[in-house]
Amino acid sequence: GFQPTTILILAMDALNSDNSAWGFGDDALAEAAMTNASGSYTPRTNELVRISVSANNMKAVLKTLDSDGLTLTWSKTGSGYDVDFKILCLR
Repeated sequence: GFQPTTILILAMDALNSDNSAWGFGDDALAEAAMTNASGSYTPRTNELVRISVSANNMKAVLKTLDSDGLTLTWSKTGSGYDVDFKILCLR
């Protein structure tokens, strides 16, 4: 493994691809995302991922970039969602 300096993430609601997010973070733990809820796009700061419809959402923030990868902190509101995601780690 290696310690990334930048990460890119693509995430979506596992059951509805109309709900998705694209985010990035860096070694200063700065993060930002663009979310899509059924065609309505919203920029987000201080969040890596947010999948949100009505009162239900899943959110991730970048906690650490480690010597062998990274750690995300997830939180949910309401019943949340199952989230599929892929992360690209860069040096």
